[in-house]
Amino acid sequence: MTDMTCIRRYDGEVSRVACLMFVSWLSSCTEVQFGPPSSGASGPGGGGSGASVTTSTGGTGPGGTGPGGSGPGAAGSGGTGTTGGTGGSCIGSMTDPNNCGTCGHQCEGGDCKDGICQPTLFWQAGDAAAFTRGITIAESSVAWGAILTAGSPSTGVFSLPQTAAPLSVAMKHSDIVGVRLAYSTPWILWTNGTLHGAALTETDETTFGSGQCSSALAVGPQSSVFCVAQEGPATSDIWRYTSPYSKPATLWQTGLSTVTDIAIVGDSLFFGTASGLYRVSAAAPMGVPELVADDAVLREIEPFGGDLYFGGGGYLRRHNPEMASTDIVVTTPLEAKAIHVDANHIYVSESNVSVLRRYDHAGNAAGVWTLDSSDPHVMAGTTEYLFYTTYELGQVYRLVK
Repeated sequence: MTDMTCIRRYDGEVSRVACLMFVSWLSSCTEVQFGPPSSGASGPGGGGSGASVTTSTGGTGPGGTGPGGSGPGAAGSGGTGTTGGTGGSCIGSMTDPNNCGTCGHQCEGGDCKDGICQPTLFWQAGDAAAFTRGITIAESSVAWGAILTAGSPSTGVFSLPQTAAPLSVAMKHSDIVGVRLAYSTPWILWTNGTLHGAALTETDETTFGSGQCSSALAVGPQSSVFCVAQEGPATSDIWRYTSPYSKPATLWQTGLSTVTDIAIVGDSLFFGTASGLYRVSAAAPMGVPELVADDAVLREIEPFGGDLYFGGGGYLRRHNPEMASTDIVVTTPLEAKAIHVDANHIYVSESNVSVLRRYDHAGNAAGVWTLDSSDPHVMAGTTEYLFYTTYELGQVYRLVK
């Protein structure tokens, strides 16, 4: 029988508690600290010099040399990872992928640099010569398209759970590549000459049309789907499908030059061209398109919170349909390529620049990633994750926000 005294700390207050331990060969006591980390008690430490520390258990013998401690602590068993010697607490780290920036913020396979999680390779086509194209969030999964050659295992539409381990084997829904993707329960929808779809849980695809959808895609009211058919350099037609999508599509002729992207806000359909951003009703047959912003829309239109974000005139712009106003979000010249917006930030890639930039909604810089891969081609995300395709090298990346 051993009679020993333990020390427990609560926010710097120290009290002694008598501990009676009925152990013939070992006595121990658990210490918990809430508040700033301490340097530990005297004696051989239980942890190393790691940045993040959690509760650990000490003993009467010399402590170990685990890498997670904050310094010499009381005699203990030593910590590993974020578990250190006695007297430690969990803190954020600039480099620890398990506590990146803040305690408990895990990068899920990615590195931590300067307190920010780095993108990790989420999926790799079997042939690195493949190209990854469109991508979309589909409930708790993410789906994307890839292409190499017809019949290649690397060509088709694939999906994985958002939380899947990096480089997991993906479900293949079709052998037909998805140029642009969208999701409308329960369908993963994509364009490639026409409109295709596959249920999220199935591996058989359905063709809904013929020669009517070659690029941009958006889901509208009552699960209607709009897609763009490029008929030539001078005109672009928009097709409107209504659920079930096997019904004949309705043709809307824009009479405008190449449409770069389309988006739905409320009951309005917006589409971008080299001459500006246009709006028509999403519910009625197309009338004369209304020009709402005369800045060229060179690529994506990203809707969020009732606004539309797009790159135009060398800047990242935001259009508010309700106020009929367009402003420059980021005053630094920026040729926006892929865009993703969430409640806190705006993520933007630039053409032919292997950099991903993040801004707050006021346009202030809030992070930048220099990428080992090529620049993000298309992005999709949730509150927790950002996913993007790289176009070249057949890759999909995941970033924990």
